Amino acid sequence: MRLSEIRFRSGLERQVARQINGAGHSFRYEEVTIPYLKPARKARYTPDFILSNGIIVETKGRFLTADRQKMLLVKDQYPD
Repeated sequence: MRLSEIRFRSGLERQVARQINGAGHSFRYEEVTIPYLKPARKARYTPDFILSNGIIVETKGRFLTADRQKMLLVKDQYPD
């Protein structure tokens, strides 16, 4: 497959592919998936506010993927 036919995820990947190709090496792009487990680790969450009725309020400027993952874990482990 020619470089122009590959849809890279970033400009950096395209640049590295050109360098590898320019050095005379062939390569395969994203053909292999390596499974792995994320190890469990203890973590702590400190909510911003707890209302008098027990409702927890978290304030976030930007709700990033890591924030969402944390909130889903907390919600799953403390459903009440």
